Amino acid sequence: MARVLEEYDDPDGEPCRIREAHPEDMAAVASIYNQYLGRSTFDLVPKDADQFAELMRRFEADGRQELLVTECGGEVPEVIGWGLIKRYSDREAYAGACETSVFFDEAHLRQGHGSRLKRLVLEECRRLGYHHVVAKIVADNVAAIRYNERQGYEIVGVQRGIGLVEGRRIDVCILQRLL
Repeated sequence: MARVLEEYDDPDGEPCRIREAHPEDMAAVASIYNQYLGRSTFDLVPKDADQFAELMRRFEADGRQELLVTECGGEVPEVIGWGLIKRYSDREAYAGACETSVFFDEAHLRQGHGSRLKRLVLEECRRLGYHHVVAKIVADNVAAIRYNERQGYEIVGVQRGIGLVEGRRIDVCILQRLL
């Protein structure tokens, strides 16, 4: 049984909860992720449920990486977003550092779900023993940068021209939060 981290009602009064992901969620996780190809992620080829299921298996085996989902709805809840905590590096000296990401179905943006999920992702980072949390965001995605700043992240640098999407060089903003 997946551990539930929080239950709440969305702005329309629908019941929602944030919980650990399970294998049945991976098709929805992939579908949401694929909405952001070449924009918020530098993956350019869609991922499928099997690829995310493999990621989840690796996370479970590791014990310090997690995939959480937000689901909303009554009898048949729908996964509308997800967040992950992954190691920053497999090098031992980086054991206290992780990277976080949060993605929501575009139909569910700007409804407060992301802030709730990010807060719980950060609580999980603490529980897992991390003290340095990193987020990498396409530099022209000002809304995502501001969202992370509201969660206590600070900009520590910009990687100029690190991404190449459709012939265009893209900068990535690096943010961190110390727990």
